[in-house]
Amino acid sequence: GVVDEITLRARRADGGSLWLAVTPAPLGDGRSIAFCRDVTTQVREQEALRESERNLSLTMDATGEGLWDWRIPTGAVSHNRRWCEILGLDESRLTHDLDYFAAHVHPDDREQVFQRIEQAMASDTRYESQHRLLHEDGRVLWVQDRGAVVERDAAGKPLRMLGSIADITEQKLAEAALAERVSFEELLVRASAALIHAEEGEGLDAAINQVLAEIGRFSGV
Repeated sequence: GVVDEITLRARRADGGSLWLAVTPAPLGDGRSIAFCRDVTTQVREQEALRESERNLSLTMDATGEGLWDWRIPTGAVSHNRRWCEILGLDESRLTHDLDYFAAHVHPDDREQVFQRIEQAMASDTRYESQHRLLHEDGRVLWVQDRGAVVERDAAGKPLRMLGSIADITEQKLAEAALAERVSFEELLVRASAALIHAEEGEGLDAAINQVLAEIGRFSGV
């Protein structure tokens, strides 16, 4: 029968080693021959890539960032443990399809996120986005998302994209609180000016009512 190609390590006459892709071919009379190709360069490149990925994953774990690795032709997305931790997922979700990933992007941000990814793939530029993700428990998280195409075919079609997310929820909440405080201080300044320039009687009553109405709108009362 047909035997698949196998890859094995061989020793050269000078003591060094090389990798060969061997394809056995039966001749039909009980004998067989084997076709061999030197694939040392390809094997070493793959080993170097795997080592680089391991180091990157360890680095991301140490810095608190979640790694994502998108195999574009198949739609498969894989992650390090930290990515799952950020979203409250167990390790059964270390690998999944693109639709599962898309479902965790906030509905109001989803279209823009994928537009940015498409732009990065088309223009060969880095992808960057600040957007919301949905935690497994229903909470909304803000993340800083970065990535880039790391592999293309001979025609330039993207095959693989690699990136990471950092949880910036606390930063976003602090920014929102600061913006709210600044808005309230501006409101107080406007209110003070209105009261200072209001005339006694109906003018003062109108100014007071206006101030109370603005404070009510600000506080949601």
